[in-house]
Amino acid sequence: MITEFRLIIRSGPNSGQVIKLEKDDLILGRDLHSDIVLTDPEVSRRHARLFQKGSAFMLEDLGSTNGTFVEGQRLTGPYLLQPGETIHLGENCILVFEAIEVDPDATKVSNIGEKPVQEPAPAEQISQRPTISPMEPIQTPKPAPVEQPKPQPKPQIAGGDYVGSIPESPAPKKKWWIWLVAGLALLAVGCLIVFIIVDLANLYCVLFPGVVNLFVPGYCR
Repeated sequence: MITEFRLIIRSGPNSGQVIKLEKDDLILGRDLHSDIVLTDPEVSRRHARLFQKGSAFMLEDLGSTNGTFVEGQRLTGPYLLQPGETIHLGENCILVFEAIEVDPDATKVSNIGEKPVQEPAPAEQISQRPTISPMEPIQTPKPAPVEQPKPQPKPQIAGGDYVGSIPESPAPKKKWWIWLVAGLALLAVGCLIVFIIVDLANLYCVLFPGVVNLFVPGYCR
């Protein structure tokens, strides 16, 4: 088993970054030439020093303005870090020191100080999930045919007519012959009146002398 050390930035501008400690001596600070660059404004240019001593790492403050803290305690000299301890550089920059055991012949990695992870139960002990049968297609009922209403017979009354029916009015008869007879009668009456007047006034020779002389020669002189 090989032990690897690393820092995890939990808070600050570089939050979430994981840094492997591959060198024996590292400088933490805001300076771009630092081994671990932390861009937080409360971090000094050369804030702290992290160096290996034997199989462990020591942390030392380099006279920073806002101080270096481990588990809330400000460092006044070199401090032996323990896996899982929290480091504060100023107020905002928070790091976690971790040590990991790596097996070169396996892919499993475990953190030192973590609780052992229980192995999963054998496949025989895992309860099988109930088999869900596929759902049968839902048959949509066909709509019942709509019956068309039958026409109701119209009620009849005496005489064969239907209630509510309008009797047809007979076509008006032509009365032209009546007017013809009346006209002829008026014409005859008119002629008779004229004849009576002419006869009473003896106007034959005044009105029709030629005609009278034709039938009665010498009557009109």
